[in-house]
Amino acid sequence: NTGTTDKVFSVNDAEVAIAVSPISEDGYLNFTESQAAGGLDVTLTTSNVPAGSRVTFELNNNIYNGVQQPDGSWTVNIPRSDVIQLVNGTLTGTATVLDADDAVLATSEAPLIVRVSDLPQPILDTPVFGDGTLDNAEAAASQILQGVTGVSGNGQIVEVNIGGTIFNATVNSSGAWSLTLTSADLQALPPGTQPIIVTATDAAGN
Repeated sequence: NTGTTDKVFSVNDAEVAIAVSPISEDGYLNFTESQAAGGLDVTLTTSNVPAGSRVTFELNNNIYNGVQQPDGSWTVNIPRSDVIQLVNGTLTGTATVLDADDAVLATSEAPLIVRVSDLPQPILDTPVFGDGTLDNAEAAASQILQGVTGVSGNGQIVEVNIGGTIFNATVNSSGAWSLTLTSADLQALPPGTQPIIVTATDAAGN
């Protein structure tokens, strides 16, 4: 005699994956961000994760557990006490999916560039226009203002505010900046003493 029975099962060969959103939104941690009372949140996205799995995130030799959100993503909070210990440099954050038996199913890495010290301290070379005074002859030709930001690295921005008008200077990776003011720029300045305020911002937003 022969008997048979039918069973139904499914095969899931989809690959487990995890990705790390840019840490600190842009991959940089600046001084202001490092001082946030709530620490630093990191968002992780996963796909095809089996039930019972968990997600961790490692940064600076510390491991943090992820909390799954209603939309399926995961959030990791790095407490302020750990964030303020970070020093200038480039770190690598590693996200990991582990199954119920703590076997690694997937990993992903993302960089974090830390810039929390050695902040910009811009300098304007003086006296400007040779003697600190702009006369009619000097205003008839282009003039150059220059200085340094006090830091090195690509991605710096320098703004020069002259009497309420803001000009964008050029700056190189060594922090040297310069601004060419055209005759039209100079002649548009109101007479009298005008303050010159130089603001430098590094790639991390300091």
